[in-house]
Amino acid sequence: MDKDNQHVAGKRVSVFFLTAFFSLLFVAVSYNAYTAEYTNSVSATATVALAQTATGSANWLSDDFIVVSVLSDPFATEPQAVDSADANIAPASCRANIAKVVCLVNPTTNWATAPYRKCQPTTTNYAAPIEKAYDVMPVSQQKMFCHLKRIFIEKQLSIGTAYAMPYVSRLSGAVLGGIVGMRQSVLDNPYSLDTVQSWKEQLNFGNDPSVVSVKSGMPVVKTSTTRGQTDLLYYIFSHEFGHLFDFANNLNNYGTANSFSNFSWTATSSDTRGSSPLPNENFRLRSSLCYYACAPGAAISPTKANQNELYRTVVGSSTNNFVSIYASKNPREDLAETFATRAFADQLKTTFTYNTSFGQTYDAIAHYRSAALAGKRTFVDNFFKTKYRYPGQ
Repeated sequence: MDKDNQHVAGKRVSVFFLTAFFSLLFVAVSYNAYTAEYTNSVSATATVALAQTATGSANWLSDDFIVVSVLSDPFATEPQAVDSADANIAPASCRANIAKVVCLVNPTTNWATAPYRKCQPTTTNYAAPIEKAYDVMPVSQQKMFCHLKRIFIEKQLSIGTAYAMPYVSRLSGAVLGGIVGMRQSVLDNPYSLDTVQSWKEQLNFGNDPSVVSVKSGMPVVKTSTTRGQTDLLYYIFSHEFGHLFDFANNLNNYGTANSFSNFSWTATSSDTRGSSPLPNENFRLRSSLCYYACAPGAAISPTKANQNELYRTVVGSSTNNFVSIYASKNPREDLAETFATRAFADQLKTTFTYNTSFGQTYDAIAHYRSAALAGKRTFVDNFFKTKYRYPGQ
């Protein structure tokens, strides 16, 4: 090659690398703006943390909802379950995929690399109880199992009982797939739905977030169905699938009406950015709710007045449109809780009551069916009548 050609070739290489550099810079800036939008949408009471590595980044949108960006799909080379185009049919591959994606994992200190963890050996068939829950789910939820790349069984988990993790391409922003994780202890121990939901409610009153237990002198949840242990997993997956449906379909789009509804989900209870509830949906004790992140001495005192006020103001109200106390945390938990309550009320025919330690009872299913929740029920019902997307579609 002569000197002129070498010079031209050198310039071309320089231009190529400069172009590539600025392209990646643009993508990084775009992604940071993208994650900032979701971060800003979370209630001030939610825990939000952003971890970045050379592999990608992790953005907590709520207590149990984390979005991870990746430079490459960690599961791209694995055989994928094949879903059917028919919205009314869940192919056998969706159920079969459960055993393929269940994965016992060690705890992580860096959620940006969480999808890349190796499965640990185990002799426990963790797929079996999940398959049992799958068998009584509606087709819309059964088909979600075709789009899960992992169901992580976490040896240790301090953020709750479970989480949803959609993961996206850091380069294009496309949703590549979905992951659900849950505490190993939830599967290893015969916890009932009553026990776990009671423990969750009691966290606001000072119960220990690290150990699932029910204490006296605090409110409890009572439910009844004929499905036993399945009810707990049914709730967990219904709630976490609500997060995955939300993210894959941009349901919390902050002020813009969805194509199947004349209003935005966020606007039903919150300001246009989802940062705080509307004045008529707010309540005095909401700022004291802490769930899995209660600081020492910050829990609500479990007095008769406080217990009664909290549940009367929300579940016992004829006007408040949060389906549960936890739903009031932010619009994303509101949507996931509504998805889960819909599953209980319409599919499992579950009874579900909050009971203070002083004898007051508040019916969660009656509240869900009340006029106050009519708009939200219609929103979710209409969503499932549309051509909705699963993570990765």
